[in-house]
Amino acid sequence: MNMAEGKKLWEEAKKETGVDKVTIQLLNYDNEDAKKIGEYLKEQLEKNLNGLTITISQQLFAQKLDQEKKMDYEMSLSSWGYDYPDPMTFLDMFVTDGAFNQTGYTNPTYDQLILDAKGKLLYDLPARWEALKKAEKILLEDAAIVPIYQKGASYLLRSNVKGFYYASALDTYKYVYID
Repeated sequence: MNMAEGKKLWEEAKKETGVDKVTIQLLNYDNEDAKKIGEYLKEQLEKNLNGLTITISQQLFAQKLDQEKKMDYEMSLSSWGYDYPDPMTFLDMFVTDGAFNQTGYTNPTYDQLILDAKGKLLYDLPARWEALKKAEKILLEDAAIVPIYQKGASYLLRSNVKGFYYASALDTYKYVYID
């Protein structure tokens, strides 16, 4: 979706509901990076969606997780880093009643695709990959989550540092030696 389409749909939604002004609370972590991202989202949403006001609720990590677990929020800025190099590290989080599904999201087709990818398709890699792609598409089309950015890192190494490999899933450095 592009900006013009988003604005059009926003205006249609306001007209359909008879509401001209909307205030939504954004639940957010209480750290510098999250604060900056939350403020940027607030500024962009309010600037581009006429009549929208975003209030930000900064919470300590444990308190934020507790509110999410209780589903005591309207919109939440969350993050997840992968534990292992496979799409399942993200996708199985959103199955109905999953331990990390703190959105209330449920979709039987999505659930079945994830179940198949973890079971009967486990050794049929092309079919498993297609099932995971379909599941991701469903998750995004249903707007159960809205990915907004991906973290990255850059490293400067001296020419005598050899074999550098950063295993981000394990958050470790491997094979490094000085030549």
